[in-house]
Amino acid sequence: MSPITASLNSELIHNSEILEVRELTPRIFRMRFHNSFLARNSLPGQFINIKVNSEYNPLWRRPFSIHQINSGENWADILFKVIGKGTDELSRMNPGESLDFIGPLGNSFTIKPDSMKVAYMVAGGLGIAPMLILGHALLKLEIHPMLFYGVRTESEFCCLDDFESAGIKVHLATEDGSRGYKGFVTALIESTLRDMPSTTGIELFSCGPNPMLLPLGTIADRYNVPCQVSLETLMGCGVGACLGCGVKANQNELKYLYVCTQGPVFNSNEINLSE
Repeated sequence: MSPITASLNSELIHNSEILEVRELTPRIFRMRFHNSFLARNSLPGQFINIKVNSEYNPLWRRPFSIHQINSGENWADILFKVIGKGTDELSRMNPGESLDFIGPLGNSFTIKPDSMKVAYMVAGGLGIAPMLILGHALLKLEIHPMLFYGVRTESEFCCLDDFESAGIKVHLATEDGSRGYKGFVTALIESTLRDMPSTTGIELFSCGPNPMLLPLGTIADRYNVPCQVSLETLMGCGVGACLGCGVKANQNELKYLYVCTQGPVFNSNEINLSE
């Protein structure tokens, strides 16, 4: 056991049985595994750091947002896209095999039911991953969530039925116009805010690539809407030891904030994604 792992709370160290690995759309997979602690203690926006038993990067864990939990049946889901050797190996794992990970890690989305009337969840690409657990949490607090979801082309959408069956209204955008709004999801959300008689009580919750999050923060400022962003970034340890996941901070007294321990969720005005 490494010194980093040894210093963690033992409740965060897991070897869990995989229940299902399913390809939802080309190269995007959902993995479901049995874990009562994660199912009962995970918050929207948190992540797990998985050890992939690969000959290529045996020491590097890989972070994945917690997608969905079921405390009654004691399982949790992650979504991932096959983009390299590690995620390809994950996609080839089978039910009954053991998943080695630590978590839940990081902070979570902040939900303020007293001041919030409507939550706009904005996802780009695989940024859809933390939005389902968030949507369920909002519904439990009787806050009405809507999903704004953008991808390049229609075949990249996934999990739409899960949101719709939960009663979450979905607004879609594709860059090529193959389904929904033609253009970036940021343009769709700006159009929606512009047409609102008042933006009081609206808050944005977002996850996606930095080129999406950067203009979204500008839009939030323009319409005076609070905006939380969950960052997608590579991590080495996931617990603040390697300092490899820094993002530039806007505060003068701080140079960097670290996604694994101070995030992955930040207020959009806390961080500088332009560099």
